[in-house]
Amino acid sequence: MRRDLDLRAAVVTASMLGDDIGAIEDAHLMLGNITAQLLRLLDRYGAAELQAAIEETLASGAAPHQNPVRLALERRRAARGAPPPIAIKLPEHVRDKDKRVTPHRLDI
Repeated sequence: MRRDLDLRAAVVTASMLGDDIGAIEDAHLMLGNITAQLLRLLDRYGAAELQAAIEETLASGAAPHQNPVRLALERRRAARGAPPPIAIKLPEHVRDKDKRVTPHRLDI
């Protein structure tokens, strides 16, 4: 699932940059950075909100960068009156505490 999202983000990033990407010398570095930032925004805001913000950014003619997308996401969040999203990265041992545990039979 995450790999599909990575691919989608890369395609969206490339579409944001348009035809000028070939003229940029370090385009692969730029694509990697923007893709990573878009994936962070995806994790925080969700796919539907990110898609809407990207479409809004592309329609506005803003610079092909993750910052206009982030600003669009923030404007949309503020308009809804929603609290800011908070990224929570828990260590693996804490995440493991939420796993389902199957109890042993007690009638043996």
